[in-house]
Amino acid sequence: MNNPFLNVTEYAVLNPGTLEMALPVVEAVGIQAGMRVLELGGGSGQVACILAKHWNCTVITLEPWSGGEEIQARAKREGVWDRVIPLKLEVQHLPFPRASFDAVIAFGTLEMI
Repeated sequence: MNNPFLNVTEYAVLNPGTLEMALPVVEAVGIQAGMRVLELGGGSGQVACILAKHWNCTVITLEPWSGGEEIQARAKREGVWDRVIPLKLEVQHLPFPRASFDAVIAFGTLEMI
């Protein structure tokens, strides 16, 4: 598979190595079309947009530092505005019931939780 995480023209993630490690994580987790994915620490939304676009899944991305306007703007530019849902929310306060997501991913976030 061509790695869509490495074919970006604008590197916008906040942590070094995120795009380089994204495909192995996605493959290990088994993300597939139609899944609901929870991303902890959405940052710029770049990972969520690539997932939504290339895996045709819905990504709820949590970013406690912003309201999600930047993430939603990126999703609109990428044509996945309907499959990337940013929430200003801390991981410690998840309001979702069990089994709400098919997969959970995090890049450069766990040390902050």
